[in-house]
Amino acid sequence: MRKNNRIVIICPYLFRLTRGIERFCISLSKAFADKGYDVVIYAWGTIKENSCGEIDKRIKIRKVPYCRWYQEKIAVLFYRWWLRQDNPKATILNFLYHGETSLPRKRKYLYILHSPASQIPGRYEFVKNHIEDFENIHVIAISKMVEEEARPYVGNAPMTLIYNGTDTQLFKPSAHKIQNGKLNIITAAAFEKRKGMHYIIAALADYEHRDQVKYDIYGSGDEQYTSYLSNLIKSYELDGIVELKGSVSNISELLPTYDLFALPSKGEAFALSPIEAMACGVPILVSNYPPYPEFVKSDFGYAINREDKRAIYNCLNELLQDKELLQAKSCAARKAGEKFSWNSVVNQYIDLIK
Repeated sequence: MRKNNRIVIICPYLFRLTRGIERFCISLSKAFADKGYDVVIYAWGTIKENSCGEIDKRIKIRKVPYCRWYQEKIAVLFYRWWLRQDNPKATILNFLYHGETSLPRKRKYLYILHSPASQIPGRYEFVKNHIEDFENIHVIAISKMVEEEARPYVGNAPMTLIYNGTDTQLFKPSAHKIQNGKLNIITAAAFEKRKGMHYIIAALADYEHRDQVKYDIYGSGDEQYTSYLSNLIKSYELDGIVELKGSVSNISELLPTYDLFALPSKGEAFALSPIEAMACGVPILVSNYPPYPEFVKSDFGYAINREDKRAIYNCLNELLQDKELLQAKSCAARKAGEKFSWNSVVNQYIDLIK
């Protein structure tokens, strides 16, 4: 390890939100610390905001005082001051439009694109207009879809594809499966229509072997969509077969007890929950929308047209009829999930920092 092994991660909303980006920053900081790096996170927060997830003692957090007005200008003053003090080997950015374009031009930056241009075109136009403000910036795309859509916006900046990681020590197989004689399916996701849980419910309504299936949906979110799912379950008389379980804090313990993970979603930049399921040795059923075809292989998963009930039935029939196939897919899922370990992912970041 070289003398200067400090990494700065700028994550403005670490204290204020619990989205995938904030979880990503916490996990990435831990992975760098595991490799012996000195990690400092810059975040916004009020005096009362002290909790921001499971940050361990190896990671230092510098907090920009939060103010409703002129927050970005205030943040830049602190960023520039702290960067002079910390003198990091590299600074990792998750945004460019929260004051980051006023950072020192000549420092080394890694800029992570968490969403495709088709979802936030206005912000990508901002990136296009300001990416040249940095003399030493390397762009990281979290999926091929993000990478392809970002090409017209990043100018001459180099770009590398690095998938997000998952904690394969936390998400791991368990010998304790649900014992009810059924094929147990789980979805864990925000309750949004684009996640597509209603397609699974509608398919189960007409499925001839539905009494051999139990489908549990964990999560919360859009109240209108939650009511819609609840009404679907009642109208299709699926009580006892499909259940909305609400949000839980121990999803890493629940996932490996199920036989199949389902998330037929659309519009994901990179869906983390299927990767977590794979790490638990649970086969996955997802849609054939990007980014799933990039990494879902037939030996551990199914990427299907979510509106095709027959495709869903074929998947369920396979797993119901062949327990050895289910076991083989479970083993293959774990093996594939290990490729997304944070140890593997952070090594790719380190290669760019050297």
